[in-house]
Amino acid sequence: SYSSRRKALDGMNKLSILFSAIQSQIALFIDNVDEYFLPVLEDRSETTDLGNGDEYQRKSNDIWVNAQLALIVAAFQLHRGNHHVRVYCTVRKEAFSKLHDHSAEYGQIAGCTVEISYTKKDLRIIFDKNVDIMRFANPDGLFHRPGVQQTGLFFGSEGKVMKHRFVTESEDIFEYVLRHTFYRPRDIMRICGEIAAVPTEERSPETVAGLEKIREVVDIQSSQLVRQVFSEMKPFFRLPYLEELTACITTNALTKGDLENSRHAYVGSMEKKSAVPSTEWHLDYRHPFCILYQIGMLGWIQVSQGVNI
Repeated sequence: SYSSRRKALDGMNKLSILFSAIQSQIALFIDNVDEYFLPVLEDRSETTDLGNGDEYQRKSNDIWVNAQLALIVAAFQLHRGNHHVRVYCTVRKEAFSKLHDHSAEYGQIAGCTVEISYTKKDLRIIFDKNVDIMRFANPDGLFHRPGVQQTGLFFGSEGKVMKHRFVTESEDIFEYVLRHTFYRPRDIMRICGEIAAVPTEERSPETVAGLEKIREVVDIQSSQLVRQVFSEMKPFFRLPYLEELTACITTNALTKGDLENSRHAYVGSMEKKSAVPSTEWHLDYRHPFCILYQIGMLGWIQVSQGVNI
C-alpha cells in the first residue's frame, strides 16, 4: 500500500541521516553468505535430464551469484557514503567473476578487492604457526625432541622423507602431505589434525609401520577431500562418475594415448549402464579428463622447461 511504502521511505531517510553522522571508525565483517544460499544451487552432475522436476526448477545458480554481488555493491556503497565505515566481506571467485556484467563500478570495486591465494611458502608458515599453538594446546600430539623445527616436532624428524609407492623416488614428508591437498589451508589442517590424533608411538618416523600409518591417514583424508571438491563443483560442472572413471585408469601418470583409451572405456561403460546413448550426452560427459583438469584435479608432468608429456 501507499502508506507502507511511505513509511519504508521515511525509515530509510532517517537511517541515512544517522549513518552519515557517524564519526567513529567502524568495521563490519561479513562471511559465509555463499554458504547460506547453497540450497538454491543447481546440480549439473547427473546424466539424466532433471529439468522437469519441481524441486530442480526452484534451483538457480543466478540466485547464489546475485546474492553475493549484491553484498559486494552494498559494501562498496556504504563505504563511499561514509568513509568512517568499512565493510569487509568474503565472496566466492565464481561469483565475483560475473561482477563486471552487473555493475558499472566494477573497476572501482576491483581496486578495493584482495584475491586470497596461497603460495607454498604461505602454507608452510601456516603449518608452523599451528605447530607452535599445539605446543600449548595439544603437546601430546607432538614429538618432544629438542633442537628441531616445527616439522620435526610434528613428524618426529626434521628431514624425513616418504618413499613413492611406484617409483624409486622420495620426497620431503611435508611436501608429501601438501601434494595431497588443493593448496588450501583448511586441507592441510584437516590432514594434519588427523595425523596429530594418532599417538606418536604409532606414527614414529623411525619405523616402517609409523610411516605407513601416516600414509594411511593421508590417503583417507585426501579421498574425502576429493569427494568434497566434487560436491562443491557440482553446480558448475558436469562432473564424471568417479568410481566408473577410476576403474578405467590403470596408472597415475598417463600419456595422451592412455587418456584417450581410458576416455573411450569410460564412455562405453557409462553407455552400458545408462538408457541414454553416449552420442546424446552433453559434450562434457564424453570428455571427463577435461573436467578434472578444469577443477584442478588433473595436471601434466613437466620434464624440463617447455617440454611436457
